[in-house]
Amino acid sequence: GCDFCGLVVETGSQKYYESMPTGTRVCGALFPYSPGNLDNGSFSQFLLADARLLIKVPDNWTDFEAASLGVSWSTISLAISDPSALNLAGLPTKPAHASMEPVLVYGGGTASGTFACQMLKLYVKK
Repeated sequence: GCDFCGLVVETGSQKYYESMPTGTRVCGALFPYSPGNLDNGSFSQFLLADARLLIKVPDNWTDFEAASLGVSWSTISLAISDPSALNLAGLPTKPAHASMEPVLVYGGGTASGTFACQMLKLYVKK
């Protein structure tokens, strides 16, 4: 499985884990079909996930609502920020300057495409 929702039970020592302490309710997605990580999937009692790709779940969301966001979030986050993909400057919380290169979202009417358009709007200062 890919999508998941659950509680953080243990964290690593890197700085980016500070925003996801033990007990934080999170959602995200794993890609168990990755050739480098065949034993990782969300159909398990525990899983290992990169905190940079997790989302804190609002209290008013059900587990099902939260888990349904996982694949779009992870796919678009990786496409936007991965050095071997778009590698865009900035973050949604720290936008880049408006002079960044244009990005074409092919399939913008799909669930992931709509999510990509919304994320990209957060990446640019206005």
